[in-house]
Amino acid sequence: MDLLKARKNANGQLVLSKLDLEKIIQILAAKITGYKLKDLKDRQPSLGLIKKDLWIYVNI
Repeated sequence: MDLLKARKNANGQLVLSKLDLEKIIQILAAKITGYKLKDLKDRQPSLGLIKKDLWIYVNI
């Protein structure tokens, strides 16, 4: 779904940047709060919105 662009080094190992790790956290938090991967692709909710939804989810 192109939510994260994977890069590999010459040895075939996955190389992640800090931005990649932040995106992974955003994806996982969104999934926990009920977003579908398609929602992330189509609507691209901000991390602030996801954090708000996660806060509500955790405090239910």
